[in-house]
Amino acid sequence: MGAGAKHRLVFVDRLLATLVHLRHATTHGVLACWFGVDRSTITRAIGEVRPLLAERGCTVSPDVRLRTLAEVVDHLGSSGTTGIIDGTEIRVRRPAAGRKDQRQRKAHSSRRIRVEHGIAHLQNWRALARHLGRREHISDTVQAVASLLSHQQIADLHPTPQT
Repeated sequence: MGAGAKHRLVFVDRLLATLVHLRHATTHGVLACWFGVDRSTITRAIGEVRPLLAERGCTVSPDVRLRTLAEVVDHLGSSGTTGIIDGTEIRVRRPAAGRKDQRQRKAHSSRRIRVEHGIAHLQNWRALARHLGRREHISDTVQAVASLLSHQQIADLHPTPQT
């Protein structure tokens, strides 16, 4: 404990550098220039903070936190709800008005729009819109951004009272 190189950045700065990198895909070199440290310091900071953000998990309701796909499946099974996961980008032709499938497809489309909006929110983060990093970090990056968005949405639903 206590051995090794000391951090040149305090935790808040490491967190801020990671958030800026995830949101805007700012290069490590630019972040290093902004914080006045070496590029390797930024690389190490992001490598430490990104898994911490990923471990936070996604909040479905204030008392439920899901961290893995298995936990999501278990939650859906126990609550009796349906989950839609978008794994493809395929154009779908809509049926003409008045066809017999129109009522069923409209119902499916109205459920699917939540998934589309969720994916759109994720893709607003440059780190996910065009991932340029190492493949082994994409899982932590997706989980980190999803947990940040999840926390933000819960905060928007339950604003803290102003004093």
